[in-house]
Amino acid sequence: MGPVEDAVAEIERGEVEVDLSDKNLPDEGLEELAAALERSTSLQYILLCHNQISDVGVEALSAAVAKSKSLRSIDLSNNQITDVGARALATAIGKSTSLVEFRFSSNPITDVGVVALAVAIQISVSLQNLDLDGNQITDVGAAALVVAIATSSTCTSIATK
Repeated sequence: MGPVEDAVAEIERGEVEVDLSDKNLPDEGLEELAAALERSTSLQYILLCHNQISDVGVEALSAAVAKSKSLRSIDLSNNQITDVGARALATAIGKSTSLVEFRFSSNPITDVGVVALAVAIQISVSLQNLDLDGNQITDVGAAALVVAIATSSTCTSIATK
């Protein structure tokens, strides 16, 4: 079995945390992972950092993140996710009732994606921490994040550099 199949088996066994970091995951196969995530009632933490995940893979994961009742933290740092994927994930953040922490550092996201994430922060009922360190954020994106954290009822920490 490959890393995605192993992770799906772990999720189906009721694991609380699944680590798929540094597995060189492509977008293919993430639909299966997303389906397992959506069905899970126990998975709280999933690490998907340092892979080859792009906007295509994030589209598959976003719907599952939005619907999950148990997922508290997801790490998608150091992938190839652009503003398109950031917008999909912003929709998921806005709909999620369980996601507390979202790590999204070192992806090629610009102010366009950051503004979408800022809107999601404002409507999220659960997100407390967002890590956007290492993205391509200018004063425009930073200003949107300042407004978001000031008006959010839950978010207390946004990391940027």
